[in-house]
Amino acid sequence: MIIGKTFFKRDAFLHARVPEEIKQAFQALAKSKGKTASEYVLELVLNELEREEVNLQSSVGDKQNLKNHEK
Repeated sequence: MIIGKTFFKRDAFLHARVPEEIKQAFQALAKSKGKTASEYVLELVLNELEREEVNLQSSVGDKQNLKNHEK
């Protein structure tokens, strides 16, 4: 995904150095919302950018990734 001139690799967020129990809790939370951990991370990032009023101009091959953001 590209926002502005920055390339975001979704799964990079998931491989952060955090305790395993935190990763498992996050994955359970994402699953409870009907999403994969990758999808939920992307949604959280996009929501935060929107909250901070960052002008989003994305070039995304898979428009499904932005489905929740476009609501």
